[in-house]
Amino acid sequence: MLTQASVAFDPLQNCYIQRRLKTARGEKTLKGFLLLFILMVLCLPITGEKEMPNLVGTWIMTSSERIIYGDAAKDFDLDTPGNLTWLNDSNSDKMLIIIEQKGRRFTGKLAARIKNGTPDAAENIVGVIGFDNATFYMVDEASYFDGSLPSPTEMELITREIDSRGMQAAIGKLTKKGAGISDREIQIKRTSAIKVASLMAKGLPFQATVPKAYGDLIEWMKAEGIPVAAGSPWGVTIYFDDPKAVSPSEVRFKVAMPVPEETKIGSEGKAAIEILPEREVASLMIYGAYENLEEVYGMLNAWITQKGYGFADAPREVMVRYNESMPSQDWITEIQFPIER
Repeated sequence: MLTQASVAFDPLQNCYIQRRLKTARGEKTLKGFLLLFILMVLCLPITGEKEMPNLVGTWIMTSSERIIYGDAAKDFDLDTPGNLTWLNDSNSDKMLIIIEQKGRRFTGKLAARIKNGTPDAAENIVGVIGFDNATFYMVDEASYFDGSLPSPTEMELITREIDSRGMQAAIGKLTKKGAGISDREIQIKRTSAIKVASLMAKGLPFQATVPKAYGDLIEWMKAEGIPVAAGSPWGVTIYFDDPKAVSPSEVRFKVAMPVPEETKIGSEGKAAIEILPEREVASLMIYGAYENLEEVYGMLNAWITQKGYGFADAPREVMVRYNESMPSQDWITEIQFPIER
């Protein structure tokens, strides 16, 4: 009897199949042909399916090539002779904003221009992702688009349009804004409780108020003889208010830094020694500088709602890898939203 250890599969040479045929001494029965077919199928390599892409976010066009026939060229402030216009555009003045995705369906805005950093002449778009999880198809209020995704942060987009003023076709390359985020991978995990020194603070902009709060906390810790941690996490920032819903001077947040377990629990003014409790969180990692955080928070918020979870507490930013002398491209930050099922 053949054992697993005695069988050597070789898809190229069909060694096992040849040995079986020789053993059969040329008997070509229907049973033998069926066995041969089954063995050949088993020898075929298995390939995995590509995961469905997450398109939610802002995509910036980095280059495009366009051909225009008719008066449509006037939309691009061009005054060229004849009916045919060839246009190469390497400026990042166009953007695709995918606001929501449910399965293969998505919706958002397509902005033809950007003025003062905000979209201008934005049109609504709807679309679907192909079953190959690598192509997608969408329409705006006047055009049809075919797209492909060479990578999770790269997009190629083809558009065709016909109206009373002429017709045009174009192809463009887009890059996902904030591509330093780890492929926007969101995970559900349970955090451990951690003892911290904390300080309540208020005010915007966070780029100024958060570093100041950490500086004040470190000074308080030094005055109290509490060592400043040098490991990971370096610090945790907890945001209690939506900046869009509260006066800028009243936006509350808390900064916290790990302390030794023997540090006594207590409080003094806005500072305290406390325990951040364990939580089940939706987690997303950011690699590099703090760019497009508002976009990231929006994506995570939408994902939690789409999955049917509730929000259990204020969101946290955990400085997994950070120090003041470290280049910003080496930072690692974890965004955590405490959730409830």
